[in-house]
Amino acid sequence: MRGGVAGQDSVQAVEHRGRLVWFWGDMSRALHPLGNFRTTGATSRRPEEGGLDPDVGVDLEYFTGSDGFARPMAPDFGEGMVWVDGACSVPDGNGRPRLVVHYACMKCLDRRLGHVLAAFDDDEHRLRKLFELPEVETWRHPAGQATVHGGRVFFCRGFATVRVDARYESVTNPAAYEAFAYAEDGTAAWGRRGPPADDEIERHLLQNGRISEDRARFQSRDEKGRRVRPHAGSVRWNLHRRAWVAIFVEFGGTASLLSDVWYAEAPDPAGPWRRAVRIATHGRYSFYNPVHHLFFDREGGRVMYFEGTLSETFSATQTPIARHDYNQLMYRLDLAHPAIVSVFGPAPAADQPHRFQQ
Repeated sequence: MRGGVAGQDSVQAVEHRGRLVWFWGDMSRALHPLGNFRTTGATSRRPEEGGLDPDVGVDLEYFTGSDGFARPMAPDFGEGMVWVDGACSVPDGNGRPRLVVHYACMKCLDRRLGHVLAAFDDDEHRLRKLFELPEVETWRHPAGQATVHGGRVFFCRGFATVRVDARYESVTNPAAYEAFAYAEDGTAAWGRRGPPADDEIERHLLQNGRISEDRARFQSRDEKGRRVRPHAGSVRWNLHRRAWVAIFVEFGGTASLLSDVWYAEAPDPAGPWRRAVRIATHGRYSFYNPVHHLFFDREGGRVMYFEGTLSETFSATQTPIARHDYNQLMYRLDLAHPAIVSVFGPAPAADQPHRFQQ
């Protein structure tokens, strides 16, 4: 069993210096009920450079300790569990790629003891603390799932409403961050003031008559017009659709709190995200924190791969799935599937603009 790992929770993955670097939150161990709760890390090769075909899996090379078990990536980061997010690789002033993450030290699921920016040490293969963030700083830092596009990094916690220039000096400078936020008059734009817009903030504005339904950007609905409330996911630019595409899990799905996975697309990272198609469901089981792995895309983005955590936690079942519970589950998604085409239309021909651009 590679790295002695029996289960892993909530993945971050990023291309960095010719390899894929992976981080997970909590990790369970085959030889003991408790495992590593201070971030686990691994690397792998891209498929075209000798790595496994994602249809088969990912050949992970864990960073291990002297006992052969996956070692903590953040052994001295203070009290509590260490959870990382917002992983992104950006160049510094000398052109050297630097891998930056945000991490939180957690007493329990809903109590944070502190949060910090950290960088990956490419020589010692561990995370190094850069500086602590004040608790009042809620968005001017990497968070959720990151994607680099057009010289910026976009951070997605439901939708991508936080951005910063894709430079190390900017990613590590809270003052450089911008949010897509609503002003008092109900207008929305990118700027240095927050908080970042989301579906709940927008819902409140709708209920109070501050904005009209046709101006809403984050009220995704299914084919029957039912609101689909996002919990977490990723947003990426897709070359095949020539649109921004979102993969997210619904909060309060059909059979479990976190179970149904949805696909949506928009002309901009900030939307409007008005329609969504359910692409996976896990019944009474939990599936959460899905992420689209852009580096696995095939056929110009027509075929996508995404993964998330399959877990009994937060679910309506009392029967864990043997060997798969509390682990990662990978999906292959064909964007030419009739269920997607029927809602969003066919992909534009090479010589035609997407309807968003018309």
